[in-house]
Amino acid sequence: RYDCLMIDEINDIRIIGSITVTCLLAIALIGMDWEARAQVILLGILCLAIVNFFIGLCLPPTNKQKSQGFFGIQGDILTTNMVSGYESGESFFSVFSVFFPAATGILAGANISGDLKDASKSIPKGTFLAILVTTLVYLLMAIFLGASVQREANGIILASVTEAVNVSKMLVGPSTTTIASPAINVDAGPTFTEKDYSYTKDFVGNCSLAPRGCKYGLLHSYQAVEMVAAWGPLVLAGIFSATLSSALASLMSAPKVFQALCKDKIFPFLVYFGVGYGPGDSPRRAFILCFVIAFGFQMIADLNLIAPLISNFFLMSYALINFSCFDASIARSPGWRPSFRFYNKWLSFSGSILCIVVMFIINWITALITFGCVGSLFLYIHHRKPDVNWGSSTQAHVYRNVLQSALKLIRTGEHIKNFRPQILVLSGEPETRPALVDFCTHITKKMGLMVCGNVIIGGQSENLRKLQSEAPYTYFRKRHIKSFYSATTASSLQLGAQALMQNVGVGKFRPNLLILGFKSNWQTDRPETVQQYLGIIHDAFDLKFGVGILRVKEGFGLDVETNTTLFDANLDDDGSDEDSPRETHNSITGQSSKLKIDEENIIDDMEFEGENDDEQDTEKGLPKSKPKRAGYDQNNKPTQLRPVATDKEEEEGQGDRSVEPMANNPLLLKKLNTQVLKTMNKFRNKEQGTIDVWWLFDDGGLTLLLPYILTTKAIWRGCRLRVFAAGTKSGDLGYEQRQLATLLAKFRIDCKDMTVLPEINKKPSEESVKLFSSYLSKWKLEKGESKEKFPWKTTDDELELLKEKTQRQIRLRELLLERSKSASLIVMTLPMPRKGTCAAGLYMCWIDTLTRDMPPILLVRGNQESVLTFYS
Repeated sequence: RYDCLMIDEINDIRIIGSITVTCLLAIALIGMDWEARAQVILLGILCLAIVNFFIGLCLPPTNKQKSQGFFGIQGDILTTNMVSGYESGESFFSVFSVFFPAATGILAGANISGDLKDASKSIPKGTFLAILVTTLVYLLMAIFLGASVQREANGIILASVTEAVNVSKMLVGPSTTTIASPAINVDAGPTFTEKDYSYTKDFVGNCSLAPRGCKYGLLHSYQAVEMVAAWGPLVLAGIFSATLSSALASLMSAPKVFQALCKDKIFPFLVYFGVGYGPGDSPRRAFILCFVIAFGFQMIADLNLIAPLISNFFLMSYALINFSCFDASIARSPGWRPSFRFYNKWLSFSGSILCIVVMFIINWITALITFGCVGSLFLYIHHRKPDVNWGSSTQAHVYRNVLQSALKLIRTGEHIKNFRPQILVLSGEPETRPALVDFCTHITKKMGLMVCGNVIIGGQSENLRKLQSEAPYTYFRKRHIKSFYSATTASSLQLGAQALMQNVGVGKFRPNLLILGFKSNWQTDRPETVQQYLGIIHDAFDLKFGVGILRVKEGFGLDVETNTTLFDANLDDDGSDEDSPRETHNSITGQSSKLKIDEENIIDDMEFEGENDDEQDTEKGLPKSKPKRAGYDQNNKPTQLRPVATDKEEEEGQGDRSVEPMANNPLLLKKLNTQVLKTMNKFRNKEQGTIDVWWLFDDGGLTLLLPYILTTKAIWRGCRLRVFAAGTKSGDLGYEQRQLATLLAKFRIDCKDMTVLPEINKKPSEESVKLFSSYLSKWKLEKGESKEKFPWKTTDDELELLKEKTQRQIRLRELLLERSKSASLIVMTLPMPRKGTCAAGLYMCWIDTLTRDMPPILLVRGNQESVLTFYS
């Protein structure tokens, strides 16, 4: 325009753009105060430029302005320009895509909401006023410009008679940008004089008169507004101020939003850019990243090339915002209360659809690229599941869908094909019995409901903190356990278990199987608690629960104050489904959980199972110990590993003994850590070998179903099933074997190793009987004792009545030692304790005889309802 190119047009744009972006970065790094001052200055220049334009409309046009198509405000020019006339390859939406970025400042206030004193008032007021003012300015400028400037103008300036001698034609050269100002070009051609022609609309709009065609007018000239204005350079200043204002607003707001995104740790590799500096938490690193991106795009030096892509991303943003509002409305969350009184969810939905449609109309390839980028981000976040809580409408939808589904299931009758094991496991605080919780997880993960129940001995008022604790769910997340947690207070373990079995669950989402850890201290514990243990089993059968009792050699009790680093937060999924199991690692000793552990180093004091420890202490008259979260003392301070005090030490007032610091006692540390790891990770490593199923009675098929479910999980997939069934004394062994194979085939349970045991009915050896009698000795009524006072003890009459069952349990132990001593897991039918005929002591002798010194063994019995069917 002014013939002042530095290199060429493209490189001049790059040079000026680079300098400009660098200056904007400097303002952004200085702080919000300078940015606000700069915006005020730029706004003032922009207002002057707009006023300058309207003043120019009121001034009479010069001959030069007329030659470029400006004739003042005239109705016929407006009528002509109101009709569209696009050049070849252009359309409304191609023009829209270029113009749209000029209207993308709607979110500028929301993006800097953290820097506003009263965001709830400032953002709506500022946004609506900005939209109103800019809309009016854009419309008025477009209307008045369309009413005063022709669409095409040849730029011919009529020569006077004297000038016609030397100049045949004078043309004002074209300009390709709003910055450059080339000099007027004079080309050879016919001379148009004021004597023969005048500045009429027809003459100026006749493009055939110019050798190179029309180069001016609204269709061809980017400097139309500058040409109309009273003083052209002020318009250039206004263009610069508008561009710089938008760029500065974007450079300030985008890093703020990006910083918040980084702080949420949704994308861990971007956390570096979330660091803030100074009292205002300025995102300097994000500023620099934004500067690098802006610098790269301005080097393209072609706004028309970049604008469609920018428009598509802005449209996608607006589409998602509109849809978010619509989605929050249909989720019907009480927390969604829009204060804008004209809000309508269907208007939001229509806006979202309109944005998407316009994206594809502008450029369907760019729209697909935009969808691909947004879709990739969504899939990444959905897969990673970051630990952030925004109170999103997704949570509201999940709740609503679950509620509707639960209500719908109530109206649907039970069917055997849809049976799922839904487990209530009496785990106490889950982190104190990790092996028991892990085993139950293998059964229910991605298949059924699991609830960890905790009975807290005592009243509600003194245990409110425990009842409301979120620590179990933190533990579940660290160990990748899909389970619920329910705690209750009661005066005894049995009453608490009754409350859990009666009240846990809703609708069809209720447990149907109770699993307990074996009470390994039944010989030394108070008889009343052993009686309660049997009472829980009776209560479960009365409430139509199946019952399972799991025993492992190591025990389940983690009765040491373990540092939380033992629960490795980086443990991957336990592999109970598609995921491969991983070897857990002790973060203190650095020893793998797969190291061979010397059983002589196991501390006996740590093997306490059952849930009645607090109750036992209370009944002894001792101060009730407060259950502690692993790794923390009663004041939530990290503690060192220390052994649990024995009963004798508690009675002597030494219950809170401490050990030497871990660094000074490596032998004790090794013992503690090996026991902790052995207990914690019993069921977190891949198993090989066999799962032996001792299917002795028809309980509905639960004894067969549970081991089959385990073999479908990654940890147990390497184990093959072996089924043992009871035979008859006089039956045909081959025929019974074939019958068993046929039955399993009908149940669609893949098992190649099936054994019928006719010898199960033989009498046990005298040695085994004597061993059993020695365990039972203290549980028999003595002279002077009555059944009413000692209900847990058995009588000679009961022993005689149950002699055959007792001998059967002893014989089964002999067969287990003979056939299943090396199995990875044993699943056996649980002996049925009949009320009034089998005392607690005798029953505990039965199950202790079946499970003592065995591999992990699960005694399970269904509630006599079928869980297997022949039909698929």
